[in-house]
Amino acid sequence: METRSGRIREVCRVLGEAGVNILELTVADTRQFDVLRLIVDNTELAVEELKKHNFAATAADIVIAGVQDRPGALADLLDVLAAAQVNIEYMHAFMGKADGMSRMIFRFENTDEAVKVLQKANVPIITSDNLKN
Repeated sequence: METRSGRIREVCRVLGEAGVNILELTVADTRQFDVLRLIVDNTELAVEELKKHNFAATAADIVIAGVQDRPGALADLLDVLAAAQVNIEYMHAFMGKADGMSRMIFRFENTDEAVKVLQKANVPIITSDNLKN
């Protein structure tokens, strides 16, 4: 979206009025535009409503992985992905913890392959049902 005052508020208002709950939100800004990444409880409706209100919106596959809450745990997880040559397009931390685990959100070049690598390494994958609960 274009960088201008109030634009994030507009997105939140559109989604709120449509009954879409925002579970996670990050903003990356550039000089020309902002990239707003959202995890919501109804992706299809969110994309539809945002487009209806003239926002550029697309859905993307992400993976939310549980990471032990200790120093070096994320580096260990990244070592596993690097050893399997899994390319990370972006990642960020998810607010909150579950079962003593931190959560990391990943967008991978090849989601299916990344999930296989994570599962083989016994890394917990957080599902959309887990998030809603």
